[in-house]
Amino acid sequence: YNCEASQSSSWPDEMFKIKKNFNFKNFAFNGANSDQSIILLWKDIVKNQPDIILWAHKFNVLNVIGIKNYRNKEFLKYEFSEAQKNYYFSKIKSLDKSLKNYSLFYSLMDKILYRVSNFLYQKKLFEKIDVNPSPDDVKYAVKNFEINTLEAIEISKKIGVKEFYLISLFSEEDFFPYKKSLKYNLYDQTIDKIEKLYFPYVKIINVDNGFIDTDKDRYLCDTSHQTYEGNKLQANVIYENLILNSDILK
Repeated sequence: YNCEASQSSSWPDEMFKIKKNFNFKNFAFNGANSDQSIILLWKDIVKNQPDIILWAHKFNVLNVIGIKNYRNKEFLKYEFSEAQKNYYFSKIKSLDKSLKNYSLFYSLMDKILYRVSNFLYQKKLFEKIDVNPSPDDVKYAVKNFEINTLEAIEISKKIGVKEFYLISLFSEEDFFPYKKSLKYNLYDQTIDKIEKLYFPYVKIINVDNGFIDTDKDRYLCDTSHQTYEGNKLQANVIYENLILNSDILK
């Protein structure tokens, strides 16, 4: 629901519309990473044992790089290069959001400053600063995702979940595969390795193939969020794969 003024949809909702022959619970929220999802899984899986788990963390693998004490830090023995800076930025951003919600004067000043900074940037009088993760940051963030995913699979097997799917949604890079980033290359290698390790209990469902020469703006409103049409497309691909591969939904 991040596109079209929050009027788009989500692929779980669109998948449910295809044929309502299952119940589902969607734990997703904006910016969720596997550190947060594994905690939710531990809390909920015993109370509400599902038959199938769909694990879709492709886009937010790097969201841990701004966290000082990410979940597997002690095991990996790695400190993200911008962790301290991002920690303070996140605190400032949280305070900024609160002030916008509760102070009309602050909200008005924020809008004025935003327009002024955009004007200065366009006139080359103001430079925007981007913080990019190092290759090591990317490598360890993906490794953190891998550890959490392996744990999620092991929990699921012990509790009695029958099928576990790694869902690869599509992004802007799938329209330009020759520009594929280190993050997505490492992510693809990681889920391939996990599938081989646990197959047939774990299977990959890819929605990120065959987009070359397709109208990107029809399916995406930014680099990774899908329009209503994009979510319908994803839902159909995932559902068709589940019908093909799942003993439960056949």
